[in-house]
Amino acid sequence: MPPERISGYNPADFPPFAVTVDVVVLTVTPEGLGTVLIRRGKAPYAGAYALPGGFVLPDEDLADAAARELREETGVRLRPAELHQIGAFGAPDRDPRMRVVSVAYMAAVPDLPTPRGGSDAASAELCTLDPGRPSRRYLNLAFDHHEILDAAVRHLARLVEETPEATRFCPRTFTLADLRHVYEAIWGTELDPANFRKRVLRSEGFVEPVGEKRLPSPGLGRLAETYRRGPARELVPPLRRPGTYFHE
Repeated sequence: MPPERISGYNPADFPPFAVTVDVVVLTVTPEGLGTVLIRRGKAPYAGAYALPGGFVLPDEDLADAAARELREETGVRLRPAELHQIGAFGAPDRDPRMRVVSVAYMAAVPDLPTPRGGSDAASAELCTLDPGRPSRRYLNLAFDHHEILDAAVRHLARLVEETPEATRFCPRTFTLADLRHVYEAIWGTELDPANFRKRVLRSEGFVEPVGEKRLPSPGLGRLAETYRRGPARELVPPLRRPGTYFHE
């Protein structure tokens, strides 16, 4: 039933506002944790860095809108099911055009294709992050996108504490040094190799030995045991970040 036909309800009694979606794509590179940013091609904030995103169409589901905007503005194609909603951002003055509430999504993407700007994005690129610092200190992002980006980084940091998600950024078989690099990139801190090894191996079902050894990187270091992801869906005990209350 259309809203205007509901007794006692008049849509004109409520001020209009828009709904947008913003997408944080996170990946791990040799340089560290990276995300896809666009340069806005239109006002407001023309020329500024921003997260991929845009307005939700009237007949569109939120996750479908997020996947569409990501594809149009960066060329990165993900299914709506691969996008995880991490929160809503609705400060009254977050958008100078009108009252806008944004629903934020995050996707952890190994082997990220090279982003290419499209639609109303002048360009798109992969930028390296510093998870140890608030993004507002080193990135000048449009709207409140620094808050959304930091929320996504915190979400991924918690995810790799509780689940084997970090192994998605490793090759099919990997050394513990490979896995440690992923954690260091996401947490933004260096980890003690011996302590990291002990904590990984005592988490039941996290990784399984393959029975082969290889060099951690071509021509460097000593031969190291290789592993693959184990059957666990949760880490017991979890891997806590150094400096947290539960870290050992």
